[in-house]
Amino acid sequence: MLTARLRDAVAVVGAGSGVTASVGVTVVRPGDEGGEVLRRADQAVYRSKGADGDRVTALAR
Repeated sequence: MLTARLRDAVAVVGAGSGVTASVGVTVVRPGDEGGEVLRRADQAVYRSKGADGDRVTALAR
């Protein structure tokens, strides 16, 4: 998954400095409006951060 590779790359670059990546992804479905897609992705990011960060979280709905 591309997001996991991105997270791993940030871990390498940020090694020793405490820099990590918390990533949130979602699925765009027919009929979704932009704001709804962004809300789900934002919610996924905060779930990643709430689970101690340095992870990828996906929300389907």
